[in-house]
Amino acid sequence: MLDDIITTVSQFIKSINWTVDLIVCVPPSRKGRKFQPVPPIAIGIGRVLGIGVCVDIVVKVKDTPELKNIFDFEERMRILKDAFEIRDPVVAGRSILLFDDLYRSGATLNAVSRLLQQEGKVRNIYVLTLTMTRSIR
Repeated sequence: MLDDIITTVSQFIKSINWTVDLIVCVPPSRKGRKFQPVPPIAIGIGRVLGIGVCVDIVVKVKDTPELKNIFDFEERMRILKDAFEIRDPVVAGRSILLFDDLYRSGATLNAVSRLLQQEGKVRNIYVLTLTMTRSIR
């Protein structure tokens, strides 16, 4: 199953000609989840495309409530303020693929992207998620 996802995502990235130096994983929202799909998929994509992968360069440092029942985007952004840190400056000056499994409102991706731009000094950020919720309500 993961191999099919890795192949499909890798083919998609090749087809749109993104110039990516590094794949960066979005940290999991729930640390206690038994299986975290993002790291193994990102590692597989990196292997297929010959791109380095940073699984834990961005880490969640602040506990936040689950966002699935918070529908106001600004409230989500307020909750995520200062929730993440960069553990290594290896992203500076690079074009990265920010990779996650789920897109709901974009709040987490926005928060992590801002951190990578402002503190990580990345050159370009491409964002890719595997799924998108049908509705945020």
